[in-house]
Order: sequence, then structure tokens, then C-alpha cells
Amino acid sequence: MDTSWSPEEWESVRASGEAADGLVAVEVDGGGQVLDVTLDPRAMRLPASELAEAVKTALRQAQASARSQVEEITGRVAARMPSREALAATLDEVNASAERRMNEFSAALYDLSRRAGNPW
Repeated sequence: MDTSWSPEEWESVRASGEAADGLVAVEVDGGGQVLDVTLDPRAMRLPASELAEAVKTALRQAQASARSQVEEITGRVAARMPSREALAATLDEVNASAERRMNEFSAALYDLSRRAGNPW
């Protein structure tokens, strides 16, 4: 099972949104932080309240798209990860193996001690 992943998968997320018939565009990263805002010169003719609403609409679209991309990446990464049950089983196996090895080591030390005439 491939459990490798790269932080670049998240870092490469870019999403954009548009409003006011494409006069306003916003680009965000995977965390929803604004990377760029583009205003067509014609957007400046809009009333201030409409321009503000267009920017917020474009931003919400971009953030929703980025969130969707991040959720998709997270789903792919999670699908590659072992289940809790599998991890618990592996931990149990490692623990049992370590216990067996410690018992073997202890028995070997005891045997060496007896041969050297120094019983524990």
C-alpha cells in the first residue's frame, strides 16, 4: 500500500472565481488566502456596492473551489493510509516480536551468566 504523499499536493492548489460577467476575478490558494484580484477597467464603472458584492462573490467561488480541491486531495491521501485496525495489528505484531526478542536476550544472558559461574 502506497502511503507516501507530498505537501506540494496541497501547496499547488490554486482556484479562481469570477463575478460581474467576468469583470472581477479572484485567485486563492489551498487555504483560501487571496493570491490575486483582477478588475477589468469596466468594473470600475459599477456602483461601489455592486463592485464590492462582485468581489465577495468571486472570492466565495474561488474559496469553494479551493476547498473542493483540498478535500479531493485529502480523500486520496486518506485512502492510501492504513486503517486504525491495521495500524493496531501492526503495533501488536511489533510488540509481540519485541517481547519474544527480549525473552531470548534475557535467556541468553542468563545462560552466559551460568556458564561464567555467576548465577542471577
